[in-house]
Amino acid sequence: MLDAHVQSRQAVWLTEAELKSHFKGYALYSQSVQAIAEKLIANVASAQSNIAREMEAFGKTDWRLPYKPKETYTVTWKEECFRWKEGLLRVSNGRGQDPLTLSLPAKYTDKPIKMGELVCRHGIYYLHMTIDTGEIDPPLLQGKRSAGLDLGEIHIASVSTDTGDTLIVSGRHLRSIKQKRNKNRKQIGQKIRNKQLCSRTKSQASKRLQKLELAQEQHRRKFERQQRDTLHKASRQIVEFCHDNKIATIYYGDIHGIPEKGKNSKQHNDRMSQWAHGQFISYLTYKARAYGISVKMIDESYSSKTCCKCGHVKKSSVTGRTYKCTQPDCGSIHHRDANGSCNIVSKGRHGDYGKVQPKNIKYLQPVWIKQGCSSPSEAGLSARTVTQL
Repeated sequence: MLDAHVQSRQAVWLTEAELKSHFKGYALYSQSVQAIAEKLIANVASAQSNIAREMEAFGKTDWRLPYKPKETYTVTWKEECFRWKEGLLRVSNGRGQDPLTLSLPAKYTDKPIKMGELVCRHGIYYLHMTIDTGEIDPPLLQGKRSAGLDLGEIHIASVSTDTGDTLIVSGRHLRSIKQKRNKNRKQIGQKIRNKQLCSRTKSQASKRLQKLELAQEQHRRKFERQQRDTLHKASRQIVEFCHDNKIATIYYGDIHGIPEKGKNSKQHNDRMSQWAHGQFISYLTYKARAYGISVKMIDESYSSKTCCKCGHVKKSSVTGRTYKCTQPDCGSIHHRDANGSCNIVSKGRHGDYGKVQPKNIKYLQPVWIKQGCSSPSEAGLSARTVTQL
């Protein structure tokens, strides 16, 4: 399907309806083929939007239209593909094809299944099911209270309310995980390259090479699990903080294109490429929705350089973890991330920077260091609260 679309780009592009009609009768359920066509057209439209946005902002772009087929592709089944028979779930693969037969936990056997996706991650297959449990999200809160979220690489996030109360979630544990993963990847990768140079063909690869490739996959899977766990806990802490402060709207800055700004070092580019801010925002959004809190993106240009007290904009970038205003009549000193989050909530609530200043700053660790601990105090951790003067 992708090859057909790439060839059509030389003349008249294939539409979604034409793709569905052309691949009708493929060895998949018809609804699955239609879902793949819909996803391909959506990806093309998303790439076009990203290309236009970056060309307008930076005059260049690294985005490309989808052109390279993947080794594995997600197969989607819609509601019509699922049938229950003798307590087992049968997933249709089209006429003449054997269905998938699955057993689900008893609590899901009487629930309607809306969609399913077969996903391959590092050679392991996962079936993602969307099941209607009957639970309904609460209505969005209509209050005026709001908070600003400043995403970071050293600190996962800093969130400030419109009254100045600030929570900073440390990301140093996540950084240490990334550093360990990069170190292991470099060491194992060098050993793999040495083994490949010694083998003329792939069939001559030794068992040692196979073990190294397996170890590389295991390290990658472990890192993804650790990162996912850390981001889940950090997003939960932020949402609960906002819920306790009766926040109705969380504003966060649009950070797309930050790695492309200016000439950056290799180390900076490596850190930015491993920054899972999109994954964190997705976790935060659905957790906040369960409390009726809406999450909105706004422009955060110069929020880190602007003083949250007097509104003065620094000409140079902020260095270190402390923001010091250079205006003689101000001279205020704030935590760098707290300054940024206060500016974001100020712009989201009042339309301009400099309307909200940090007062009480609380620092939290998103992960308990010791296993088996249910609270920070049991793990020997304590939340530090600082009163901003």
